[in-house]
Order: sequence, then C-alpha cells, then structure tokens
Amino acid sequence: MTGHTRVAAPDGRRYRRLVLAFTALVAMLCTQIGIVAPAQAADNPNIKVSDLVLTKTDSNGNPQGGGLRVEDYARLDFSWDASSADVKDGDSFTIDLGSYFRNLEYPKSTPMTVTYNGQQVEIGTCDLTRTTVVCTFNEKAEELKNSGFTAISGTGSAMLRVLVATDSETADITTNGVTSVDLPDTGGIGEVIGTPFSKFRFDKWAGGLLSDGSKMQWGLNFGTEYLTQQAGLPLDGSRQTITITDTLGEGLYFDPATFREWILYYRGTEGQDSVITLNALTDATGNDRSLTWGDFDMDVEIDATGRVATIKVTGPFLPNSNYSVVYWCNFEGGEVTRGVVYDNEATITGTEVQGESSRTFVESFSITVNMKAGYGGFDITKLATGAGAATVPANTEFTVDVEYELPAAASNYADWEAPGTLNADGLTGTTTMTVILGQKVPFNGTFPQGTKITLSEDPNSENASGLSWGTPVFTIGSSTTNTLTISDQISTAVTLTNTTAPQGTFAVKKTVTGSAEAVSKEFSFDYSCSDGSTGSLKVKGDGNAVKSDKNFALGTTCTITEDASSAQLAEYSLDVPEAQTVEISDATSPVEVAFTNDYKRLSGGFSVKKTVAGDAADLAPASFDFEYACIDAAGKETASGTLTVQNGESASAEDIPTGTCTVSEKSAGVDGAQLATKLTVDGEAVDGNTATVNVTDGSAVVVEATNTYTRERGSFSVKKAVTGEYTPVEGDSFTVKYTCDDADKTEGTLNVPADGTAVTVDGLPAGTSCTVAEDEASAQRDGYALDVSYSSDKVMIEKCKTQEVTVTNEYTRLVGGFTVAKTVDGDGAQLAPASFDFDYSCADAAGVATVSGTLTVQAGSSASVADVPTGSCTVKEKDASVANTQLTTKLTVDGAAVDGDTATVNVTDGASVAVEATNTYTRDRGSFSVAKKVTGDYTSGTGESFKVNYTCDDADKTSGSLSVPADGTAVMVDGLPVGTTCTLTEDAESSQREGYALATSYSSTTVMIEKDKTLPMTVTNEYTRLVGGFTVAKTVDGDGAQFAPQSFGFDYTCVDGAGNETMSGT
Repeated sequence: MTGHTRVAAPDGRRYRRLVLAFTALVAMLCTQIGIVAPAQAADNPNIKVSDLVLTKTDSNGNPQGGGLRVEDYARLDFSWDASSADVKDGDSFTIDLGSYFRNLEYPKSTPMTVTYNGQQVEIGTCDLTRTTVVCTFNEKAEELKNSGFTAISGTGSAMLRVLVATDSETADITTNGVTSVDLPDTGGIGEVIGTPFSKFRFDKWAGGLLSDGSKMQWGLNFGTEYLTQQAGLPLDGSRQTITITDTLGEGLYFDPATFREWILYYRGTEGQDSVITLNALTDATGNDRSLTWGDFDMDVEIDATGRVATIKVTGPFLPNSNYSVVYWCNFEGGEVTRGVVYDNEATITGTEVQGESSRTFVESFSITVNMKAGYGGFDITKLATGAGAATVPANTEFTVDVEYELPAAASNYADWEAPGTLNADGLTGTTTMTVILGQKVPFNGTFPQGTKITLSEDPNSENASGLSWGTPVFTIGSSTTNTLTISDQISTAVTLTNTTAPQGTFAVKKTVTGSAEAVSKEFSFDYSCSDGSTGSLKVKGDGNAVKSDKNFALGTTCTITEDASSAQLAEYSLDVPEAQTVEISDATSPVEVAFTNDYKRLSGGFSVKKTVAGDAADLAPASFDFEYACIDAAGKETASGTLTVQNGESASAEDIPTGTCTVSEKSAGVDGAQLATKLTVDGEAVDGNTATVNVTDGSAVVVEATNTYTRERGSFSVKKAVTGEYTPVEGDSFTVKYTCDDADKTEGTLNVPADGTAVTVDGLPAGTSCTVAEDEASAQRDGYALDVSYSSDKVMIEKCKTQEVTVTNEYTRLVGGFTVAKTVDGDGAQLAPASFDFDYSCADAAGVATVSGTLTVQAGSSASVADVPTGSCTVKEKDASVANTQLTTKLTVDGAAVDGDTATVNVTDGASVAVEATNTYTRDRGSFSVAKKVTGDYTSGTGESFKVNYTCDDADKTSGSLSVPADGTAVMVDGLPVGTTCTLTEDAESSQREGYALATSYSSTTVMIEKDKTLPMTVTNEYTRLVGGFTVAKTVDGDGAQFAPQSFGFDYTCVDGAGNETMSGT
C-alpha cells in the first residue's frame, strides 16, 4: 500500500500529493500463449515515460551478470509522470517492446491503485499483450485530479523474455517516442548456446510459479560419478535402478494424471559433450521417448497422502554422465497461494544423499513515492512457511509495529506530519501498518532522511488461519535485521517471513458402562502440563470428546486426573480410572484421552422351579415361560425379561439390581385339558398368579410353580362333497378310515353318504390328533379321473366341540380324441371340393350321448376332435359327390379298413384315433362324330374323303385329325370327359376341288361332351362349277364363195383339268 503525506504549498496552504502503486509482473517458468487486445484508449502525449533500464535476471527476477542471449529473462524498469498531463477517463500511455522482447506473462491486467484516506483506490489498469504495455486511467483518476491531486507519477517494471539476437548494444523501445535502451553488459544479444558441461552432483530445483497456475514443476539433476561415490551405486553402463524418495511440503500433492510429464533426461557425458544436453529418454507412463542412449524405464508410486512419491529409474546409466528427472505437482485448492514458501526434498532411498529446494510466489509491486528531497520510506513483503502455511487464507493480514527515532525533533520538519503517536520528546514515536500475505505493502507515509526504524510483529495478530507462529524474521537485502535507516527518496525493501510454530491440544472423552444414567452425568477432570499450565474440564459420559480450553506447544506433556468424588453413583460400585499422561503431538487434531468408568450395580437374583401334575400331564408343554419385571427402591425399572423353565427343572435370573421383582407365568394352557397353577416364594404360598420377590445384594430367592392339567374331550365329523363332472346317484356313499393318537389308538371306518350328510366320531380326548383317509377303491367312478382333497386330513380334538372334516372328491371326465385325414384321388380329383364335412356322434360306455358335431377337413389335410369323453364315436362323411364324376369312398380307422361309409372310433383316455377317408373321383365320358355332306355341282368319287381337325379343352388338351368319307359315313371321337368342349375345323386344302368354288358349313363348330352320348356333327361342302365359253365365227372367201352353204356345223368336246370330259356338242 502506498501512503500520502502533506507538504506546505508556496502560498502557505497545504496540498495532498498522490502516491500511485503500480503492480509489477511476476516471473514465471512457463508462459501462456495468446494476445488480448487492450480496451480502446487514447495515449496522452503529456504522460512521460522515462528512465528505461534493462537488467538480465533469472526466471524469478533475480539480477544476473553477463550479457543477454535469446530465451534469457530480463526486467524492464521505467518511470512515468502524468503530473503535467490533464488526465481524463480513458487517457493512457503505451510501451512498445519492439522486436527483441516480449512480456513474460500475457495477456494480463494489473490495476493501478493509490492510497486515499487510508483506502486503496483503483485509478486505472495496465493491460499486457505480447509486446506492449498499455496503462489506461479511469474516471477515478479524473475525480482525484479534480480534488487537487495533480502530481501523479510512478515507476514500474516488467519481466521479459528475449526473442532474437542482435549485434546492437541498444534495443529500440517505443514510449513517447523511440528510445534506445542500453542492453546489459556488452555484445548485444547473442544466440542460444548451451551451458558448458560440468558434472552434476545431486541437486534439487524448482520451476517458476505462474500467477494463475494450478501446478508447479520440480527437477532433480544427478551425476553418475557422484552417485557412484556417495551412494555406492555401480553406474557403469550396466542396467541399474536408482530409487528416489521425493517428499512435497505443505500445500502440494502429486497427481497421476501428470505422469506423462514426468520425464527422465540424458544431459551429456564428460569428454563427449561440451555443453549440457537435454535428451528425453522415457516418461512415467512407460512411453519410451528415445532409445539412442539405451532402454530406460521410469516407475512411480504415490502414497496415500499424495505427497510422497517413490521414483524408480532403471537403465544403462553411463559413467561420468549427467541425468535429470523432471516432474510436476498440483496446488491444494487448485492455485498457487501468494506468500507461501513451497518446499520439496528428495533422497536416494537407503542413503544419506539428499537435495532440497523451495519456491515462493509473491505478488510484487513497483512503488512510486513522490518524496520530497530529504524524505524516504520502506515497504514490507510478507511470506509464510512451515507446516500448514499453505492453508493460510489468501490476503490474510498481519499487524507490524513500527518504532521510529527521528534525527531531529519533529518540529524541525515543518512540511512533515509524524505518523501514529509522537512521544513527548518529539524524537521518537510509534505507529502500525497492515501487511498482507503474498504482497508487497508500502508504509503509508514518509520519514525524514536518517530516521531509524525498528520493526516488530506479533504474528498471532492474525486469527484467520488458526495456526501458531514462530518468531518473525525480517530481512533487508541479504541481512537478517529488523532495523533500517531511512534513505533520501528511497523506499527500502523489507521481507518479513513467518514460520508456523504448530500448537495442539488434547481432548478428554468419557464413556461409561453399567449405568445408563451415567451417560448424561457430568464428570470433573483436572490437568497439569509440563509448561506449567493447569486447569479443569467438565465432560459428560456420552462419549463426546471435550477439548481443553488451552493450546500447547507440540511436545508438551499433560497429566489428566479424574475427580473420584464426582464419579460416584448410589447403588453402584466403581474403580476410578488411573490418571493419564499424554504428549501434544498433532497440530491439526486434538490428542484424545479416553477414560471409561465401569459401574457395577449391587445385585441379587431368584430362580423358578416348575412341576407338572394331573391326568393330562402328557399334554403339557415341554417348557414354560415366566415374565419378570424389577424396580429399584425409587420405583425405577431396573430389569425385565422372560425365564424359560423345563418341566421338573429350574431356571434363574441373576445380576438383578437390588429392589423388588414381580414374577408371573405366561399362559400355559393346552388344548384338551383344564389348568390350575399354585405359586410359592421360599416355601410361602402366594395368592393369585403373581409372585413378588425381594432382591437383596447376593440373594437367591426360590419361586415354585405347580401346574395341574385335567383332560377334556370332544369329537369330529366327516362329510362328503362331490364336485366336477360326475353327478352321484341316489344312495351313493364312500368309505373313509380314521386313526387317532390317543392312548387307546382309536381307529375305525366310516360309510359317508355322497349327499353331504356328516358322520360323527365322538368321545375322544381333547388334544387327540386324528387322521382321516378315504378308501380309494370306494371313490373310483368308471370313466372319470379322481382328485381327493381334505379340508384337513388331520384334526385336533377340542373340548366340547365337534371338529368337521370335509372330504372333497373332484371328478374329471376322462377324454381322448380322433383325427380325420382326407385324401382325394382319381382322374376327376381336380373337380373335387376344397373341403369335406364329417358328422360325428359320441356316447359313453353306458350309451349316453356325450358330444356330436361336424368336422371340416381340407383335401390333403387333417382335422381333429379333442376332449371327447371316453366311449365310442361314429364318423360319417357328408355327401361329397361332384357333377360329371363317379365317387367311391374308402374309410380306415388306425389303418384298419371299414366296411360301409361309417367309421366307429373307440375313444380311450388320452388317445387320438386316426381316421382316414379316401375319395376317388372317376370322370363321366362321352363322344362326338363327324359326317361329310357334299352338295352342289360336284359329285364325289368312290373312296373320296375330307380331312377335319378338332381341338378340345379337357385337361389333356385332346386334339387330332379325322379322315371323313365323302359318302356321309360318320367318323367318331370317343372317351372324352363330360363337359369337354371340342372345336372342329376342316382342312382347307383337303376340301378344295379344281374347277369348283367351295362353301363350307357346319352343323356346329363346337360340341359339349355329354355322358354316355355320341353327339353328331356334319360338315357340308357345297361346290359350284366354275364355267366359261367360246364363239365360232365363220368367214367364206375365195372365188367359189358363191357356192358355199349358208351355214356350217362344228362339233366340240370339253374335258376338265383331270382329262375328264365335261361336255360335247355340235
């Protein structure tokens, strides 16, 4: 935190000067990648950035000698001044790192704060990208400026990584303009070169911490020569195993999920490598990274605490060579805790070879104290270490006392106001400041140059962690001191480290046995401890531990003694436990001291003896139960229970608290007998059924109980119930036998009517058990299955009661069945119907009809009738004849032929008789004839015939040709199925006659075949003679023409194409 002071203005007025705190960037081993652009802002050219200085550092910001090389760490320190700038909301200044550097941590936002009226006020934010720092003021800066704060200035620093090499001795960094900043040492920035080879010993190291990291890196460098000499390991190139035990400090734990990042490296060999190399060999998941230097393995086991790892690395370790193991752990709570010192140590298991390291993350601040010449200040960075330090809540505050001694009286410093309380001498004073774990906090004010400051702290001023603390250690530079002298315009850096000094305590737990009331009783304990502490505790006997009202340093011993008088209880004896001495050994949990008081109640007892008598004594139970309930002198129940006593024996109740008990027998009555009970106590008769026993310490009172049993008698009856499918006839009865277990072994036979009339057997002793059983032969009925059930097959005789037994006969008709299979055959089978109906009628052995019906069976299939009562059935097929066919039917029963058209089936229980019915269909047939008729001009010759074709639609597609004589003789086609249609067609070529025209006609072109008939068909050919003629013209010529006759005669003869004369004439 930054303070403010008051100085006199030239005109005598006072004005307040602003002191601004700018949060610096913290070094990290690894950086996050990515760029986040800052919010829109406008650089104010009047904000000056100056005094830029580059310093070579390690990863934690510690200055290092020598020049820079690529990948080195550096720190940029600078000053800024906004005193002459009219700062407004949104104004900013920018530092551009150029091409040689980048920010170590980015993107990142850091608030700019000032102390105003003792409070931190944020006036802006600095945003880091990869190569820029942009600091932007907000409206608060403008408000403070308007309130009179004008001198706003400060300094800052940023950790960097080197990016590229250069021969230049300066690096250009842009602020208000390009500034050439001198590079550390000489030679510019060199390229990366390896570290010159040197032999490792056994060294532990820690990686840098990320501000938002969830884990950190540890490493272990070891040389084979060193381990051979110090640990006796023969690391000569043969395959060997090195076992390392690594123990984390507070606030850390190992996570197996990171095992892939646990890597064994080969770092080079003396005489072979000039620089330290880095060659991955294997990791903890068993993944070989390289086999160039041999086959190596790493095995890791983590204990139950998560803080101890056993690391075994195995392989051909080369002599005079270096190796490293690098591994990771996680932060408890998920992130690094500012100000906590994280520790780690490693040993070669079984040896004294050991290495250790630690690392802390402290949020660092660059402080601007606009001090007037002659004044200075200081700041304190707060750290914590030791067991439990990692559990201290973030931002925990501690109070530091500040004593100061001025070089001159305070009155000599007119422009300065002494902080806190100034003593009467005007030279010395005291004040306080609040420091915060993990932060650098400036003192809120200044002191004149030469002021001597003495710092002190009561670390127990914080109460958030619940820890105890050792003596605080103040460090300035490399010196351990709590005093400093104020330098001119310098803020002296102080580190304050607190180490936990764990304390613990004890807790007393009281348990009691033997007395329920002692559980709520309060017991007194006194204690005295080796540190001189004494005290007392009140603890109840409920087993809940009560902590001491004080804490003690670990190692303190305390003796705890129970107050014997507070432990006593009336009516009980007690041996008070001995005092116990414990050592305070645990800072996290109280050491528990357990005391147990075993109370013994004063007690006595009693016994109960049982005697059984009477003519029904044999019915008495083997044992008898007696209930007892006991109270003490105050009437409070002390004991209760049940005693079980065998006949003729005794049972005791012991350890009964002194007082009285009542004893009563539970019901001991039995069926078939009357009970009378007599009680005595130590021989004295007792009225009623309850005995009262006075129990004194050590007493053994005797209670006697005599039970007398007198036998009772009763009867039982049997009646018949008939159910199911059988109906009994009048006079039907059934035989039932009975046997009893009475002393006479009574037995007999009953004739029980089927109509439900009960038959009684009486005069049996109560308690007798009789068993009834029906004679199976008398119960059987022809054609029925029998199931016999009893309302109870055993009956217990009760006094004056008739116990009824019902014997139920359930009859189920025996049934079978038959199956009818249908086969269709013959040349007319295709005309048969698709299904056939069979009528059946069934009767039992007595001829009483049972079932009947019609069964439909598909051709080529079968159908069944089931659940037919035993007896016989007749099966007959309904008419299945088909037009145009002749039907014959054949029946078989289980393969045996049946005469006639009716099959008789004998149905037996569970049987399935097979009936087969075969229908043979023979088709009816007929014929047709064809005759030729010739008419017209043509006369047929002897033997002349004509060809007539026919086609039929029967199944065989019958067809053919007929040679039909011209003389009218009919030609027949027979054997055709009735219903067949045949079509006639005369062969055109065979009917043609040369010289004639033909016209053919049919009596019918088609014919339908009828049964046993020949249907005539006539084909008529009518011929018409084809005719022509000729003309004879006569011409007479010559000189004798006048002599020619008037007419001339010509003879002619005509033949047809066959040479036959057709006509002649003159």
